[in-house]
Amino acid sequence: MAIKFHQKFYSDKVTAITDPFYMCRCRNEHAYWSVTYQRYCKECGEKLHCVPADQKNKKTAGS
Repeated sequence: MAIKFHQKFYSDKVTAITDPFYMCRCRNEHAYWSVTYQRYCKECGEKLHCVPADQKNKKTAGS
C-alpha cells in the first residue's frame, strides 16, 4: 500500500500550496514570480504591478 503525502504549506509554514503565483513587473522592467502579492520592486524600490500567473488573458505583468 502506497502512502500519500499531502503537503498543505510551503516550508515557510504560511504560504499554502494552493496559493496563486503572481507575475510582477516594475516600470524599470524588473520582473519576477512571487507566491505573495508584492507592492515594491526588490531591486529598485519602484511600485510593482502584479497579476495572477494563471490569468486567462495571457498578458504579462505591467502590460
